[in-house]
Amino acid sequence: AAAQRGSGAAARERALSIARFLWPYRGRIAVAAAALLVAVGCVLALGRGVQHVIDRGFGSGEPALLDQALAAMIGVVVLYAAATWVRFYTMMSTGERVVTDLRRAVFDHILGLEPAFFERSRTGEVVSRLTNDATLVQQVIGYGLSMFVRNALMMVGAAVMLFVTSWKLALLVLVGAPATLLPIL
Repeated sequence: AAAQRGSGAAARERALSIARFLWPYRGRIAVAAAALLVAVGCVLALGRGVQHVIDRGFGSGEPALLDQALAAMIGVVVLYAAATWVRFYTMMSTGERVVTDLRRAVFDHILGLEPAFFERSRTGEVVSRLTNDATLVQQVIGYGLSMFVRNALMMVGAAVMLFVTSWKLALLVLVGAPATLLPIL
């Protein structure tokens, strides 16, 4: 138990040390989060948009209503594309900046080490670790974290929309899907 508490404290310490590099870019991260929410809302709205195209557009028999429904769908798709671009650009460029700051801090730390450290460690190994670890952090910050949050929000939003549409069907899906997948796993 003590080892688990120690590893939990170490994980918190690592998260706080990375957060120190993210803090200067909190405005950019907020813009990316807002764009992410808009993009998720657009994806979730597309299903309702298709319903309106079919029910009010084709179902009504009036070409003007169909044109309005299709124009609204195109507007949602354009908004989705713009929000996705803003999120992707902002998070990728933020990841680049965070990694630049991280590399600078590590490089400054390496320059301050005693010569005995370099007698024990091979320089190529130190440089390789610096390069690989920084690239991994860049991928997590720039792409992985954003995709995880996007997919989690879409899953929650889809579940809410499913409950609003039909709570019986939602319960069936939420109970039936795990009951089907557990024996397969």
